[in-house]
Amino acid sequence: CNGNGLCFNYDTSSPMCPSMKVTADRRHSPKGRAGLVREWLRQLTEQGIDILDLEKQTLENKTSIKTMIDRVRHSINRRHEYDFSH
Repeated sequence: CNGNGLCFNYDTSSPMCPSMKVTADRRHSPKGRAGLVREWLRQLTEQGIDILDLEKQTLENKTSIKTMIDRVRHSINRRHEYDFSH
């Protein structure tokens, strides 16, 4: 969103922001979504939450693609095995 308001154009021949045109709700426009994110970040800041620290924690705890592939491979391999001990 660059703030120009083109997403609020109701001309049916204009391809700008079809989700806003269908719902007629500004929250579903790019400008509306950007406003919601700004408001969410403002409220987090008012609650004393450091957004940059939260981002850093999230990035430190993320699972790598390789780990996910290994987990899926392990799950698939276990399905082909059966415990005949009982």
